[in-house]
Amino acid sequence: MIWFWRDARVRTAAVMFVVLELFSLGAGSQPYVSGKLLPWHWLAGLPGLSSLLPDRFAILADGAAAAVLAFALDGARAAVRAHSLAGAGAAVRDRGWRATWIPAVVAVVAVVPLIPLPYQTAPVSAVPAGWQAAFARLRLEPDARVLVVPIPNVGHSMPMRWQADTGEPGSMIGGYYLGPAPGTRQAMFDPMPARSTAHYLDKVWAGVRPLNSAAVASIRAALAVWRPAAVVAVTSPGSPIGRVLIKLLGKPGFRGGGVLAWRR
Repeated sequence: MIWFWRDARVRTAAVMFVVLELFSLGAGSQPYVSGKLLPWHWLAGLPGLSSLLPDRFAILADGAAAAVLAFALDGARAAVRAHSLAGAGAAVRDRGWRATWIPAVVAVVAVVPLIPLPYQTAPVSAVPAGWQAAFARLRLEPDARVLVVPIPNVGHSMPMRWQADTGEPGSMIGGYYLGPAPGTRQAMFDPMPARSTAHYLDKVWAGVRPLNSAAVASIRAALAVWRPAAVVAVTSPGSPIGRVLIKLLGKPGFRGGGVLAWRR
């Protein structure tokens, strides 16, 4: 970019690269840069742009960087040809050798990180041991609404996978999908009422938030809104979330394999 800045092609692609990388930083503050200094901060609220994922701009920036490299290498090759035509002296041959190999080394260094490596695999959470036994004991109608704890959302997608693997429950409270939310321009839609309580319950389930009397009252009010036909919690009776559910719902009708279940 610096060496071939006078080339209009390199200059154009380089400016595109810098702008797209700045867009990819998003609209919020970065560790060392205020959000107000980032260009996407002033564009993110415009119609049609609010649903974009700014980090995807880095993909387009990769293309601009590739164009800079390609045009610069083309300029280097043209310089080699120009030196060859200038004469066959020792100084010219020396410059030609360097002009040939240095760009080639730069190109190799640039593309080596693009060589694909094997995917790093991670274990997927298996269906809890007592999951299907709990639903067999509950004997619910196919369309009965079930509250599963952890409550499925973008941060806890495991219950959605368990449902996909087993077909249980037939209808689950919560979940999320990628799409426009009614009345908003958000790209991710969580259709669940009392979402703040749902997220709080998930944090209690994960052990990162404590319980208090106000929270218990909020959970009781949320249960009245959700009106589940059954509650299935992947936990133990002695856990914080297990204790509060037993306090609110009474003794579970099923307990086994790390699963507690209540029919309401």
